[in-house]
Amino acid sequence: MSENSKTLDHTNEGDYGGNISLYKEKITPGCYIKARHVLLMMSCIAKFNLFSLRNNLSIAIVAMVNHTEKTTKINSSDFCPDRGSSEIPKNENGVFDWDIWQETLLLGSYYYVYPFSNIVGGYLAKRFGVKLVSGMSMLFSSILTILIPLIANSGFGMFVAARILLGTLQGPIAPSVHSAIGQWIPPLERSAAVAIVSSGNSMGPLLTFPVAGIIADQLGWEAVFYTTGGVALLCSLLWFAIIHDLPCDHPRISEEEKSYIEKAMESSQEA
Repeated sequence: MSENSKTLDHTNEGDYGGNISLYKEKITPGCYIKARHVLLMMSCIAKFNLFSLRNNLSIAIVAMVNHTEKTTKINSSDFCPDRGSSEIPKNENGVFDWDIWQETLLLGSYYYVYPFSNIVGGYLAKRFGVKLVSGMSMLFSSILTILIPLIANSGFGMFVAARILLGTLQGPIAPSVHSAIGQWIPPLERSAAVAIVSSGNSMGPLLTFPVAGIIADQLGWEAVFYTTGGVALLCSLLWFAIIHDLPCDHPRISEEEKSYIEKAMESSQEA
């Protein structure tokens, strides 16, 4: 029997001698969406929300700051007379009198603890499971985002603390979803899986920047945080409903898909 026919005909693990490249997944009868594909889709959405909640302030802050107040502090004698062309529309004049250093502090404070919570997040995902760690991170960060307008009006220091806390809460998301790839995705599919999940990194800012600008202009800066936080909250609830830590824990996965994943994983460990 030729090498090619052996690839098509043999289905037992022992026949492949540990060569994972020879595995072929059996077709699940009926209309079936593969559980690992659902995981990849939700992981991509998780990364989308991660970057959306991180970057929403970059747009909202333009509508939050009182530009008129800042302009009056500049010595007008150093510039040409104002002939009406520099007038700031009323809906672009925010309520917060922050200088450039305060704005920079708000935008940068997100990252003060974020790198360290990345490291801790990997351990937590291994210890408590991807579903719980990523789900709780998304849930609490979305609730905090919805509360940002209230926190911002409470004081500048409270707002900075909230940004630091947001970065801390979101740190475990990225390592957790990549941990899920290692537990769910067969080795030969992992490159494509990482690409799909990582696309959320770009789609988050890609959609958040223009949409947040429109929302801030039409509904006010508060609506930017309500919208992005609300979307992330719904996604976190959906995550808890349909995501599971391991294929063997999934109640709706087909036997064909579960067998394929388990055999591929076992063979990769033996190789």
